[in-house]
Amino acid sequence: EAGLQVELARARYLLPRLKRMWGHLSRQKSGGSSGGGFVKGEGEKQIE
Repeated sequence: EAGLQVELARARYLLPRLKRMWGHLSRQKSGGSSGGGFVKGEGEKQIE
């Protein structure tokens, strides 16, 4: 049980830091002045 408490505490500690670390990606996707929209990554295909 102590091990689970340690893991939970670690997860609670890391979560906000991970959100901040990857936050710049969500800001990049949200638009921009280029008007190009979302750029697909490797392996992604357009579905129409």
